[in-house]
Amino acid sequence: MFYPLGHRSSLLARVPVVLMALLLIAAALFTYLLEPGTTLAGFDPDKEGTITAPEGEGSPAVDWSGLVPPGTGSAAVCVDGVNAYFYTLHLTGIDAEYYTTHEAQLHIRVLWDPTPPSPDATTQDLALYVNYEGTQVATSDGGSNQEFVVINNPAAGDYQIIVCDFLTLLPQEFNALASLNVSAVEPGGGDTVPDPEDGDRDLLFSPTTVVDPQRDVAEPSLRIDPKWNIYACGPFGASRAAEYAQKSEDEGDTFRVLGQPPEGRISPGGGGDCELAVGTVPLSDTGEYNLAYTGLEALVNFSTGRSTNAGLNFIGQNVAVIDAGLDRQWMEGIGQQTVYLGYNEVAQGYRVARSEDGGFTYGLPVTAAEDIFRPGPIRIDPDPTHNPVA
Repeated sequence: MFYPLGHRSSLLARVPVVLMALLLIAAALFTYLLEPGTTLAGFDPDKEGTITAPEGEGSPAVDWSGLVPPGTGSAAVCVDGVNAYFYTLHLTGIDAEYYTTHEAQLHIRVLWDPTPPSPDATTQDLALYVNYEGTQVATSDGGSNQEFVVINNPAAGDYQIIVCDFLTLLPQEFNALASLNVSAVEPGGGDTVPDPEDGDRDLLFSPTTVVDPQRDVAEPSLRIDPKWNIYACGPFGASRAAEYAQKSEDEGDTFRVLGQPPEGRISPGGGGDCELAVGTVPLSDTGEYNLAYTGLEALVNFSTGRSTNAGLNFIGQNVAVIDAGLDRQWMEGIGQQTVYLGYNEVAQGYRVARSEDGGFTYGLPVTAAEDIFRPGPIRIDPDPTHNPVA
């Protein structure tokens, strides 16, 4: 899934898609511009609007529509009318005392229907950036056909709202809505955070633990086996074709890097999305629980790895699952060495493959759902009475 936090596979991860896109963009754009009335200037002639904060409570809003030219982009290279649509929101009615009696959230949402014949947002993919006085204050780059940001207690002033290409093959129309949701509070009041030492509280969190002080990975996967071994992994970037995993044996207080020294890779390739799965029955020879890994490689393949000794050693490969237009994968293990791998495949929907050797190799995938846009984690119900066989 080209994902919001929410970081995704970098644009370099999409090399096969981008090469195809470059071949198609010119012809598609030429055809599109032949249609009567087509313009790349967008629909809102003023490209600006104003929201005035209410004296009491309320949700004033402004909406607009626009058209983003085809291409690619990022926060640093978005150009109005070239690969992006810029809109200025003027926020007024907020003075220095306003938030002593009010709380507010500025919601900004962008939605679009992928331009035909493009099948979905993976080939008509926009991103949303919001700047305030030249500084970026919010971003949403989730890979679906909508982006959404929230700014708490926003200051008065001008907000530059940028709808920019991540990767589009055709000009893409969109609709946008900005609303200021305001509620009144007592002066000096508001909710207070409870003291975690007060009362009988079962859920407590430790201070933040850094699992890898050297590599800035993202979108982590986290798994805990029945022996309370905690495993984490995250992609280092598809352009680097690398992912890194870590393990804690002290309930998350400290972590160490797994994989082959000195760098710590589990298998060659990967870098786009990282996923782990653990077995539910201990292995007969080691007494440990199987640990399986997959890494998304350039949207065309999954690298795989398997450890039978709690992450001490891995065997890995980078040609395990080859398909066209692969995206965000999910895994789940059951028994000693059975692992299910589910992933989004652009042309065929949600695909599932099964491994019987702990996640090192997989059989041919089957299509579990033809029409699915943003699949979530795969889960196994171990109760056979819930899975009758005809």
